Amino acid sequence: METNSLQPYVKPQTITKIKTRDILNDNIERVDRNIIQSILTQFPNKETVFSVNNLNTRIVCIFKNMNNIDFHTLQKIYLLSDKIKLIHVLIHANALEIQIHKVDAKRAPVTIKKRPNILEIETCATKFIEQAKVHKSDARLCLEVVKLLYKWTWGTAACKVEINLFGDTYHFTVSSLRKVSFQQLNVLNKLSDLVTDIQVNLEQKWLSFKVTRTNEYITLSEIKLKRKKL
Repeated sequence: METNSLQPYVKPQTITKIKTRDILNDNIERVDRNIIQSILTQFPNKETVFSVNNLNTRIVCIFKNMNNIDFHTLQKIYLLSDKIKLIHVLIHANALEIQIHKVDAKRAPVTIKKRPNILEIETCATKFIEQAKVHKSDARLCLEVVKLLYKWTWGTAACKVEINLFGDTYHFTVSSLRKVSFQQLNVLNKLSDLVTDIQVNLEQKWLSFKVTRTNEYITLSEIKLKRKKL
């Protein structure tokens, strides 16, 4: 009969202790190893835990124990290589997933997703904006932002959106999101130059960003133009 005994605590391996020959072994192609090394430079935090899963068609990199990650960091990672196909911030799991597809991998089957009900989303988003008491001049952009957020979770567990106006800036906080992709955040970023400071707080488990009021943006643009002329 086996006796119960205390097992020694094994500390998770951190980025600073990763050895190329151990984690990035010879089973991974040199070009893929270089991509992974470039990704690692984006995360200098010593507490971040890193792991690699080398599959037949792709390499899945997982980063855990992260406090916060912003859109521009994700954008830098995405632009490192056209082999980086998917970037998911797994908010519920406090992790970042990056998929590197292999050159000789077969094309993944196309999955047809059910389209969200645009009319229902429009109705719900409009009602939300009215209740949030957004200024009339800012309502159009804020409505498009909320519609986009609703599309992400439509048909699943609904996300919770909060809007607070501080001075001439709307602060958006989106909670109850299980995950969000770089592609989704990129669409949000491209909605308008007024949308800024997109980041995911993995400790608080929310997405946050800012939307500058239209009138304030016009004023700031005029000031910049005047300075250029001077």
